[in-house]
This record gives sequence, structure tokens and C-alpha cells, in this order.
Amino acid sequence: MDYNKIDWCKGTLELAQDVSTPKKTLDYLAKDEYWIIREAVAGNENTSCATLDILANDKDENVKLATAGNINTSKETLDGLAATGACNIRLRSEEHTSELQSH
Repeated sequence: MDYNKIDWCKGTLELAQDVSTPKKTLDYLAKDEYWIIREAVAGNENTSCATLDILANDKDENVKLATAGNINTSKETLDGLAATGACNIRLRSEEHTSELQSH
């Protein structure tokens, strides 16, 4: 077992989850090879709309679901996610869109 890689992943995950992580760093982490890192970036409230637009097209459904739940995801991106057909993503997108309309 490569403990250095485990420590690196743990540190990277914590960085991706931290709301004080700079947007540029989150932009970089959004391209990580591990879906769990991209999911954490997608759920981070400091992630830019542009990065969330990219993550909305991720191959992993967990990343898309986290993107759909982020308060910074645009209505257009949410509409696109809702159209994907995946039930849980569609529901999360619709809930988020409803919240945006009520504010």
C-alpha cells in the first residue's frame, strides 16, 4: 500500500472541501483524475460558475449531483443537468431551481 499516495489524496480532498480554498486552486482540482476530488470541488461554495459548468458535464454522476446542489450553479446549468434523465440529478436540479426562484 502506498501511504504517500493516501496522504496526498487526503490532503487534496481536504483542500477541495475547504471554502477558503482560492477559486484558481479549485479550478485546477476540478480536473483531478479522482472523482471524489472533483465531487468535493463541485460541492464547494467557493467554486466558480464557470468551473461548475464544466463539472456539470463530468462522466461521474456523483460529481454531477454535487454540482446540482451547489448554490453557485447557474439556472442554465441546472436546467441542463435536469435534462440528463438521471432521476436523482434531475430532482436535485429541480429543488435547487425552485430555491433560486423563491429568493
